[in-house]
Amino acid sequence: MAFKDYYNILGVKPSASTEEIKRNYRRLAMKYHPDKNPGDTFAEAVFTEIAEAYSILSNPKDRETYDSRNNGSFNAQFNSATVNTGQAVANLIGDLHSKIASSNHFGINQDALLFQINQILSPQNIQLLQHLSQVQRLFVITQLVYCCSPLFYPRAQKLSPELFAIAGDDDTARSAINVFLKTSLRASKWHKYKAILAIVLAIILCALVFLFR
Repeated sequence: MAFKDYYNILGVKPSASTEEIKRNYRRLAMKYHPDKNPGDTFAEAVFTEIAEAYSILSNPKDRETYDSRNNGSFNAQFNSATVNTGQAVANLIGDLHSKIASSNHFGINQDALLFQINQILSPQNIQLLQHLSQVQRLFVITQLVYCCSPLFYPRAQKLSPELFAIAGDDDTARSAINVFLKTSLRASKWHKYKAILAIVLAIILCALVFLFR
């Protein structure tokens, strides 16, 4: 089990007040609540994470214990039950890949999916992945590209620095990322133009109905 940065999960600084923690929790809970995302396992997983983070940080004693255990550092610290090998991180990516493969891509809460991918691709985990062999890293990139496929281009693009960092100087892996980004951009443009076309057609139909009624 990886170290969980509860402050990062709730989007607050370690110095945040109890009221700020509560306010951010309520905002995120409303966004990812299962009732607002029926059947979306990704939103449900994020809701579970933020509820767990809030249960710790909203309790003064639990928060003090958490802060003490992690020495006040929430960017590069791991506890005793940590993901400490590249293969362990790759396994997390594999689990996410399987989860997406069994889900309806159109019903996925994109913010929730982006949240989960960002949790896996922490700076520390990226460093671990960089120590894998070239073949292993290419396989990881292939799985990550698939995991990112339900995301619209603006969200997918946000992950490109992490993907390229894992790929390193592997031309094949970098090419796979570039192809994915170009495909995602084309799909994004098509969705945009499709919406405009639908509006134009609706206006034309309304005009025809008005003229020939």
